[in-house]
Amino acid sequence: LGAKAQADQALDAFIKAQKPADTPEWPGKIAAFLLDRTTEADLLATAKASEASVRNGNLCEAWYYAGKKRLIAGDRRTAADYFAKCLATEEKQFSEYQTAQIELQALKTDPQ
Repeated sequence: LGAKAQADQALDAFIKAQKPADTPEWPGKIAAFLLDRTTEADLLATAKASEASVRNGNLCEAWYYAGKKRLIAGDRRTAADYFAKCLATEEKQFSEYQTAQIELQALKTDPQ
């Protein structure tokens, strides 16, 4: 909504307030990505290297957040591709999966 600096500041304060044991590695990696402290490639590589039992869920989240950042940056084509990759994980119970469906539909109906 145009308040990236404020959102980053709030997320950074939240992360700093957590004890190291309270911040599991994967959510911390997502936060680092959202705060521009790690790259999209690193986030996706970490998701792909996850244990098999959580890999698909991590990929669902990684593709969604990467897509969201691309959309905010105005890269609608890549964002749509990433949202489609999020949906391809079939992790239907994830809020990121459900939101990716909405984002992708909005991109299709508003092709700007």
